[in-house]
Amino acid sequence: MVFRLIADRALRAINPPAPEPRPPAPAIPLFYDFVTSGLEVAFEAACERLQVTSIQPPRRVPGSKSCGGPVEARDGTAGWVKVSGVPSGHENIRRERERSARAIANVRTPELLATTEWMSGAIEWQAVLTRFVALPDINQFVSDAGGSLARNDDWIAQLRATLDQIAAIPTAHYCLTEQYVAGAIVARFGPDAPRVAGEWHTAHGDLNWGNLTVPDLVVYDWETWGLAPRAYDAAYLMVHSFLDPNFMARLENEFSDEFSTESGCVGLLVACAEMLNFIEARRHDEHHGRNIKAIAHRGLARYFEAASGVRD
Repeated sequence: MVFRLIADRALRAINPPAPEPRPPAPAIPLFYDFVTSGLEVAFEAACERLQVTSIQPPRRVPGSKSCGGPVEARDGTAGWVKVSGVPSGHENIRRERERSARAIANVRTPELLATTEWMSGAIEWQAVLTRFVALPDINQFVSDAGGSLARNDDWIAQLRATLDQIAAIPTAHYCLTEQYVAGAIVARFGPDAPRVAGEWHTAHGDLNWGNLTVPDLVVYDWETWGLAPRAYDAAYLMVHSFLDPNFMARLENEFSDEFSTESGCVGLLVACAEMLNFIEARRHDEHHGRNIKAIAHRGLARYFEAASGVRD
């Protein structure tokens, strides 16, 4: 018995048993390759690194890729801190796009005051401090104040001028790809719909109600900017305004000259296709989808009318 125990020990020394498998490390929850947890703690760390005082808890939508909140610098300057994190060593195109947008001129964006970056565990955090913009975004203007921009000629004029300025920004990177655009349009509107854009202009790429202010127009969040089919930004904002049909109709009329071109119709159709996918995925009221489809069909009618040279 003793010899057997000695033999067993010797065998184990020569051929040690395989170690118990370790449970896999918990995956870091991501949204567009950004982390979605730990943002509030990172916000506190950012304020300390930037030497600012938080005025109120940071705002964020559950599961979102960043959080932000109002702060005050030691000299009394009012600012806004935005915090985001990415896994260490992970290339993040949206973060790089936002950094490159700091060099954009002639478009009104929040003034950059400072930035800071740091590592915590396996996360690369970034905080951006901008001067506070004391203007409501469209979401706040519509939901809190009950307003509408449908008859605000001054704001519409600001929008048109701003989109012209953005379109003229020189860049070599893309917001959308030709393959993506064609696939989205064909899937929704069939193979006869125009899907190849000859004109690609610079676009913000995420022109929704949360990224534009009222009554003076300031443009936030440049994480997706790049080349897109003509009129994509105008179409994107229009279809994202389905909660205010009058404003949506005003934008459709205001940019009808853009949407009537072949490339502008492509920009319109891809924005409509994206919104229809979103409405169905989120199970929004069906009448919103019908409104978007009606816009797309009117855009197709204008395009084919212009292409054939037919006029009433």
